[in-house]
Amino acid sequence: MDKTRIWIIGAAVVMVVIVALGWVVAIQPQLDSASAADTQTASIAKTNAQSAAALEQLKKDYKNLPALQSKLATLQKSVPSDQSIPSFVDELYGIAAKNGLTITNWTAADAQAYKPVQPVAGSAPSATPSPSATPTPAPSVAPTPAVAGPTAGVPPVVNSLITAANFAAVPVTVSVNGPYANILEFLHGTQTGDRLFLVTAFSSAPSTSGPGFDGTVSGLIYVLTQPEAAAAKK
Repeated sequence: MDKTRIWIIGAAVVMVVIVALGWVVAIQPQLDSASAADTQTASIAKTNAQSAAALEQLKKDYKNLPALQSKLATLQKSVPSDQSIPSFVDELYGIAAKNGLTITNWTAADAQAYKPVQPVAGSAPSATPSPSATPTPAPSVAPTPAVAGPTAGVPPVVNSLITAANFAAVPVTVSVNGPYANILEFLHGTQTGDRLFLVTAFSSAPSTSGPGFDGTVSGLIYVLTQPEAAAAKK
């Protein structure tokens, strides 16, 4: 083999080595960097899309903010963060006056801590029950039997956010005097007023001290203690 051929073979080997080193040292890192940049770009694009969607939702929520604030105010009036007995009594007097009745007595007992309701084993959840018509009792000399509690067989509503630490019930009893039909309207009014009021007992009888009937309504109003509301009042 002559020297020329050896030099040609040597030069070819050197060129291959140079190309290989160029690939390893220069080209491959650039390709890796480009691949990493593509991955990062895709990640940024995904994040931007998520942020844009969140921003769009915030814009929609902001437009609906007045309605949400109005709904919140109604709910806070229904179940306030304190007992607010005076305002509830004012509401009772307003309902009584509207129906031509006289409130003869009212009492409010100490608040009772909420006791979490345990669902009955084997009771299947049901859709919101349809209100059933309750026959209107006719006036009688004997006292009207006490109103029954929640409908039997209807599964209780359970919410883990409502606990004995933040929810309480205040027993309230109010007595009125006037026409029997008006007392029934008063009973309905207490259940549809601004303050949530659960009627637990109702009785009526002809008045022994004057005209008309005497009616007594017992029930519960509720208090939902909200940490942010309590802190704001301090």
